[in-house]
Amino acid sequence: MKCEYLLRALKLKEAKDFSAELMKNPDMMNSPLIKCWRGRIILYAGQENGGKQMLQDVLREDPDMTDAMRTIKAKRAAEAKKEEASNLFKASKFEEAIVAFTEA
Repeated sequence: MKCEYLLRALKLKEAKDFSAELMKNPDMMNSPLIKCWRGRIILYAGQENGGKQMLQDVLREDPDMTDAMRTIKAKRAAEAKKEEASNLFKASKFEEAIVAFTEA
């Protein structure tokens, strides 16, 4: 719950530090849910490759982990929206590009 709170409060550094501590705890480190939260946190903190890899690992361990699936789908949707916004910008459709970047 603390990981979720820290993410929703946009306290990425605190979330990253806390989830790193959880990953050192032998009782928590193998929990797919904890790994999923860690993956989300490092993804949102800017380490996209590491976060994506961890989420994919979680799905290999637990294919029913809906949090991991939703996060990966949201990341793909954001990437598609960024690409759309970039294309709008290149076409000099600046107002539409701003809206698309904001949605992403």
